[in-house]
Amino acid sequence: MLEGWRLFEPQFFMGARLERTSLRRPDGYRLTLVDEGDSLEARVTTDSGARAASGRLGLSALAVPDQIVTQREHQRRGLGHAIMVALSNAALDRGFSEAVLLASEQGCRLYDALGWRVLTPFWTMFRPA
Repeated sequence: MLEGWRLFEPQFFMGARLERTSLRRPDGYRLTLVDEGDSLEARVTTDSGARAASGRLGLSALAVPDQIVTQREHQRRGLGHAIMVALSNAALDRGFSEAVLLASEQGCRLYDALGWRVLTPFWTMFRPA
């Protein structure tokens, strides 16, 4: 029936009621937030300027964090947490109180620790050309 189609890794549609959280900035890193009007970008760089982590926040009917990425050599240092807190606080500053996102299994653990809840599992398929 679905011959030739491939299933991507499972993902999770998650939601949260945003709450202001104190931002812990890990030693040796700098966090900046760039306002792009209908979106924001959070960047964590090393003291030498190398990008260590980043994430975006779309702002429409809801706040939508997206593309939250920590470079492999900087993982397990709280940078993803810092990105999410910065984006959530920025959304609150702009009047947003609810947010949704699509998470990988790995990301789901981070978001769950921040109070996000799985609304439904989500799968996508593709058909290679």
